Amino acid sequence: MIEYSIDESQRLIRVRMTGSNSCADLERHYAEVYRDPKYNPSLRTLMEVDEDAGGPILTEIPKVRLVMELAAHSPGALKRWAVVIPSSFKRTVLEFLLKDLDLKPLELRFFGDATTALNWLDAN
Repeated sequence: MIEYSIDESQRLIRVRMTGSNSCADLERHYAEVYRDPKYNPSLRTLMEVDEDAGGPILTEIPKVRLVMELAAHSPGALKRWAVVIPSSFKRTVLEFLLKDLDLKPLELRFFGDATTALNWLDAN
């Protein structure tokens, strides 16, 4: 399941990925966020991936790459995505599988904890 909330006072979109997900779930997520009346490109985004998150999305990496590239190039897309994955093994594997994505001008970075991710988002 992919859920999100927009906190306008903190200028933050907080996304939580748990359980079994597919690439279609990711597509729906981006479509919902970009249509949300609270959405605005000046917001920061923090995606936290639960330790048990997985499912068919892991076998759909080529499609996931395409969906992420399309979302990154959408009009009004955010400029930075911070992804938190506590498991260093899972984080390393996902970073490897998603390397060389064409996200320009968006910057994607992976972190082990939300505090470090938020500090990175706040730095710019």
